[in-house]
Amino acid sequence: MVNVRKTSFYLTGFRLLRTFLGIASVLLTARFFGTSKERDFFILAMTVTTVLPALTFNALCEIFRAKFVHIRETLGLEKAVASARTLIWGILFISLTMVVLGVYKAELLAVVFSENISENSLKELAFMIRFTLPIMIFSQLSAYWIRALNCFETFYVPEIAGMISSIIEVILIVCLAPIIGIYSLLISSYFSNILLFSAVVFLLRRKCPDFLSFKMESFSMVKPYITAALPFWFGYLLCQFSIIVEKKFSSGFGIGNVTILDYAQKLLSVPQSVVFSVVTSVLTPVLAKYFANSCKNEFANESLSFYRFILILFAPFAFLMFFCSGELGNLLFADNISSQEMHKFAVAVSIYAFGLFGVIHYIVFTQVLIAQGQNAKASIVSALNQFAVVTCNLLIAYRFGIWGFAVSWSVWHFLSGLTLMFMSKINMKDITVSIVKIIMLYLFSFGLFFLIENIFYTLGDVFKIILSLLVFAIILLIGLFVFRFEERKKIWAKIF
Repeated sequence: MVNVRKTSFYLTGFRLLRTFLGIASVLLTARFFGTSKERDFFILAMTVTTVLPALTFNALCEIFRAKFVHIRETLGLEKAVASARTLIWGILFISLTMVVLGVYKAELLAVVFSENISENSLKELAFMIRFTLPIMIFSQLSAYWIRALNCFETFYVPEIAGMISSIIEVILIVCLAPIIGIYSLLISSYFSNILLFSAVVFLLRRKCPDFLSFKMESFSMVKPYITAALPFWFGYLLCQFSIIVEKKFSSGFGIGNVTILDYAQKLLSVPQSVVFSVVTSVLTPVLAKYFANSCKNEFANESLSFYRFILILFAPFAFLMFFCSGELGNLLFADNISSQEMHKFAVAVSIYAFGLFGVIHYIVFTQVLIAQGQNAKASIVSALNQFAVVTCNLLIAYRFGIWGFAVSWSVWHFLSGLTLMFMSKINMKDITVSIVKIIMLYLFSFGLFFLIENIFYTLGDVFKIILSLLVFAIILLIGLFVFRFEERKKIWAKIF
């Protein structure tokens, strides 16, 4: 059996390194392209490339690991591999169809994803969309095959492969940006996706070569995945519609707003993507196995222990985003954006810091409910959450600009996360104790630092970030002992 917390810790480390390389890519694009029209168009084109498959396949991706484990535990490995393989080849066929149609109707996609741009600009955006769309083929296959590897307890190597591809992506941007401009981002994206795809194929061929055979089974083999995913489709539809609204409205606010919002969300994506990757890669298969074998106590203990662990682990990220957003902006973008744009960025990042606390609840307990087979309940909350976010965006975006997107996203993910938490089949007293202790820890740590924050004002950006993080880490450690967290002894033993 996998040691969930140990595996999560090391996987988090790999994922963090990979994500920080992504931030390095953002830094380089900010230095080379600032908040230019070309950068806006590249973001919009890549949004098209991610939104189209997400509309169709994200619900399947959400439940893939848990359903594969359920089928393997109940019907055997051969049946599980055959059903998953048939599903993945079906996804490949649909993806190829979407790419062909998307290339043919690129102008229509450009109209859907933008607002208030000229006819010439619309043609430029359509041109960029045509060249980014094929990336979805490699990204979709890699995503599902990595999930398959996770179900065979292969966690680290895919992350290392992804990290290497990210390093090469950064190198290509540095080398090519001065020569071919914005198209360096396109070439580096292709190269990194193809490299990751090749590494995953190599690993899967060694671990379970049957996954790569071109055998197609009957639809009945795929039906369990589709049935499990159906409740989530509406929620993901609303989620992608929310992304379209964000990008369309922000493009209408003027040149650079798409990029500023993207920069703020890229910082949020550092902890968020790590949390999602660790939870779905490690926690979901383990909880699904506990539930399939009726180990209720182990299921509840592992869920709450992991919940506390992940919120403690990512408290410094929330702190950094809230207290040091301006300094992060200065380090990332230097003089390449205006002071007004920097202010927009800093405020948006601070708002997303609150959202990080909520989205951790949302991610963890969505997977808890999925592992329990409560797909319908999780999907209803997901759909209501996205409906609330979209509605708020439509009502307040034109009044508050990109800050409105950050507020609606943060508030509703927090409320939805709490709802999912109390809907899980875990003892209500244990849930209440865990969440009260976590809230007290956050209030203690953030509040105490707020009282001493003034002593750091005279420091430079780098020193302020480093010393602030160090002081906050000490305060957080003290809080673990003050509120008697179970994790305090293990953390203390690691340090000493």
